[in-house]
Amino acid sequence: MKNLLAAAALLLISIPSFADLISITSEDGTPISGANVMIGNSINDPFEGNQFTSDSNGNITVPNQWKSTLPITISAYGYVTQTHLDALPVARNFSLSKAELPETLELGGMTDGYGRLRRDGKLDVGLVMPTFTRKDLLSFDISSVISPETDTLSIAGRSFEVPSNIAFPNQRERYFIPFTLNKPQYRTFSRKLGPQQFVASHAQFPVKRVIDKIRRGDSILDVINDFTFKGGGLVTANLSSDKTSENIMVNEFTYDQEMTVQGSSFDRNQMMLSIAVSQDDGLLYPTDLKFIDAGATETLSTYDNGQPRFIASMLTNRPQNDVIIVDEFQSRPVSLTESFASILGTQIKENSEVEPLVEGLGQMSIVIQPESAQGQAPQFLSLVAKPSVEDNSLMLTPPATNDSVIPAMTLIVYSSIEEVQSGEIKIEKRTRLWELATSGWISRLDLPEVEIENENASTYRRWEVIYLGLDRQELMDEGLDDITHITRNFLDLK
Repeated sequence: MKNLLAAAALLLISIPSFADLISITSEDGTPISGANVMIGNSINDPFEGNQFTSDSNGNITVPNQWKSTLPITISAYGYVTQTHLDALPVARNFSLSKAELPETLELGGMTDGYGRLRRDGKLDVGLVMPTFTRKDLLSFDISSVISPETDTLSIAGRSFEVPSNIAFPNQRERYFIPFTLNKPQYRTFSRKLGPQQFVASHAQFPVKRVIDKIRRGDSILDVINDFTFKGGGLVTANLSSDKTSENIMVNEFTYDQEMTVQGSSFDRNQMMLSIAVSQDDGLLYPTDLKFIDAGATETLSTYDNGQPRFIASMLTNRPQNDVIIVDEFQSRPVSLTESFASILGTQIKENSEVEPLVEGLGQMSIVIQPESAQGQAPQFLSLVAKPSVEDNSLMLTPPATNDSVIPAMTLIVYSSIEEVQSGEIKIEKRTRLWELATSGWISRLDLPEVEIENENASTYRRWEVIYLGLDRQELMDEGLDDITHITRNFLDLK
């Protein structure tokens, strides 16, 4: 079996061609000059002069004083600080992730390509979201699928708030009385500059069945499986200003194939979400998603573009207070924001303010299965406890051991969290400040003495622990693209 230290470096470490050099690059391979590098746990420990600065080519020379495994911390302006806790004194490349922008960039435009929409008892919608990478799955957030920002939709003279990345093409349907929908526009958001790929999916749902469920108090968890995904389209947008416009077709490809997913065994207070994932030159995008009952079988829509497909399944805790729906017989109007609230991890309070329901939802286990494993119930790693802080150390609880999964890596992410009000919803705005990685699954991490900038009195801090595993049967290169199991939890320091 290959050395698992390779997996510990899967946060983007590779071997360069220069035998005595450490190179610092961005994720796209651009050298980073002026990066600060510290070898050891603190300044001048374990040797004098253990701090270095990368040259114009992004390189530093491996120092002679570095004799054994030590932490190496790398920081550069505009990038997330990285620490690799068990680095060896050998030539290698460290690739830094760009830090999130302080401001949010908006991509908006029209969705089109739905065809002629007849009155058929089904509502047609477009769902626009960014594509993502395997690394993005480490910090998967359902708000990347359903936007917490809202737009106003008018129906029969009444106004409703809906997630801004959902578009409603012009159509006329009936629920006791006829009504017309016409909001083909979408808005989605990013905190990254430059070219990014987005996908738009065309979905339908039966009008009467879904509205009946919502009126009787069901949440979006209970209606998402009524959605049928028909097809989609991709677009690359260059986000270079606060607002960028790009129209997207939803009929570039048709979801005319299926993959089968089997529900695992899990407690009644938990829920399982499975997503069919396609890829386009390494960028991933969902083609269908369903909540799966324990032991049940569901089919997910997909299509064949000649590239590998897989199923990503998530196990997390079910919100204790899914949602409160108020209908037309009560004193205040229905808000569709509220009907989407539970999937965003929120609850409605009496004063109509919606707050993040982070308790429990931060606890998540993810399994990535290749298409060849469809129909097999995912074997989740156990959900893990929150990390705790003792002096300058993090105390962690690894998942239970599993004979079919190799413990590959422990990743710790330190972030600042800002809550921003958007209509009735408080949006959680996360900025990664520091990533720490080590091989295997650990139960204690002694933190190096590293100064982290971006202290802001209006934010609070979060420590997130992410355990990564490799399926023994699917093991190939032991790199990030082969990670099959993830389990995580976080601790907020307010």
